[in-house]
Amino acid sequence: MDFLNKAIQQLRDLFASMTPATRITTGVLLAVLVSSLGFLFTQHASGPDVYLMNGEHFSPSDLPAMEAAFAAKGLSDYTFEGTRIRVPAGKQDEYMAALAEGNALPSNYLDILDNTLKEASPWESKYRLAERIKVAKQKEFSRVVSEMSGVQNAVVMFNTTNKGGLRNEEVTTASVAVKPEGGRELSDKVVRAIRYFVAMGFGIKPEDVVVTNMETGANYYASPDDPTHAAEDTLALKQSAEEYFAAKVRQALGYVTGALVSCNVELDPTKYHREEQVTYDPKPVAASVTETTKSRQVQAPSQGGRVGFVAQGNTPRTLNTSSSTGPQETEEETERVEQNNVGQTVVQQETAGLMPKRVTVSVAVPASYFRKVWEQSKAGDQAALDQGPTQQELDQIRTAEIAKITSHVAAVLPPVAGVNDPTQLVTVTEFADVPVATLEGPGFVEQMTDFLYQYWTTIGLMGLALVSLVVLRSTIRSGMPAPATTIEVNEPPPMVEEEEEEEEPESELLKLRKSRGSSMSLRDELAAIVSEDPDTAAEILKTWIGMPV
Repeated sequence: MDFLNKAIQQLRDLFASMTPATRITTGVLLAVLVSSLGFLFTQHASGPDVYLMNGEHFSPSDLPAMEAAFAAKGLSDYTFEGTRIRVPAGKQDEYMAALAEGNALPSNYLDILDNTLKEASPWESKYRLAERIKVAKQKEFSRVVSEMSGVQNAVVMFNTTNKGGLRNEEVTTASVAVKPEGGRELSDKVVRAIRYFVAMGFGIKPEDVVVTNMETGANYYASPDDPTHAAEDTLALKQSAEEYFAAKVRQALGYVTGALVSCNVELDPTKYHREEQVTYDPKPVAASVTETTKSRQVQAPSQGGRVGFVAQGNTPRTLNTSSSTGPQETEEETERVEQNNVGQTVVQQETAGLMPKRVTVSVAVPASYFRKVWEQSKAGDQAALDQGPTQQELDQIRTAEIAKITSHVAAVLPPVAGVNDPTQLVTVTEFADVPVATLEGPGFVEQMTDFLYQYWTTIGLMGLALVSLVVLRSTIRSGMPAPATTIEVNEPPPMVEEEEEEEEPESELLKLRKSRGSSMSLRDELAAIVSEDPDTAAEILKTWIGMPV
């Protein structure tokens, strides 16, 4: 605390010793210094401008609302770069607050539909809610289509009509009005993507969606029998298969630095194949056997007595000991019915169509790869490395490596009917890898120019602050009291006291004039002394004026 008091007292003494002009100059310099430092740290401490929301690309339909929100808050120091907004780095929070307060923040997908459902009232009619949901879906689909590549803005509308009749069928159609970027024509790929996206979203057929170019007025229809659709599907499958096999080959040749791989895939034109094979067995197999057996047997009594009154009377009887057989009947029938089927084996096979039928691969190997292989083989022989490989050695390495690469690639290819040697499907060539000239980075002058262009205000303020400090230091030093200058005065020879007092200032001035060696007048000499050394001149004048007359 004592140190602070001493410092304050020194500043007070220093300020009190200054002249009024010095005090005014010091105050102005301090004000400039403080304001410069404040502006430096509040406005330019965070560096150059940045993109709003981390460089997000905004929809063209959102930009007018965002501009209105900025204008409402008086924010004008922003610039558009395409669909991105660049703002000062220190004002990002102000711009975000303006967007939030103005309800102009870009909405996420499905936010419109979500807000529509949240705003629904239980007292709202079913028809009105359906219409609101319909409009919300149209807005959502319009937003998604507007984000597609090559599309600047899009409007999606759909309509559902009732055909009536017994079936009471409903027919839904959709139309998409697209404004392409730069007024260009819409590519078939973009039109097809828009049509299928809208069709699947509304549950309709792609041919029920029409795409219109708002710049040229051209309409793009889709026909279910359009052969170009089948061709596009086939081409897409071919490209997908080629990318798949090329990726496999590149992975297999990961040890070959700089190898270029390209594949060609031939698809089987058959879209669907179903095959059934039946093989018959020469030995029949009984399918069903029916057997019927029938037997009948009839036999009369073997003997009997006399019938009538006489036989029943009380008279002696004679026993008949002779045997007698009556009529007998025996019947037996057997029937067998057998049905035989010929044995057979049925094999059914279904194959998906448009499958890869033949895959060929072309591999280009840089010439530097073979030299690196030779250098690796001569890793311990410094003399050979200094001498370099001969053409014969390079040819041997090239032949061996190409054969190895061919066999390695052929192993990852699918088998092809009629091709016994899969290496016939692989072609390996050599190319001279010409070194590409590297682009030189910006030089020191360009870097300094760019640095000054971005930070010239900061550097200027720092320079101004430094100059202010230097001027302030010089002003303070000039206001400090100078030490008194002692002038030696030789004692004159003893004379009358009155004469000594009269000649003393004159002798002092004469000494100064003699020491300067000038022929100027006393007045001019005195003026020169005052301008060069005011302290010495003040002492001389004080002595001169204080002398008694």
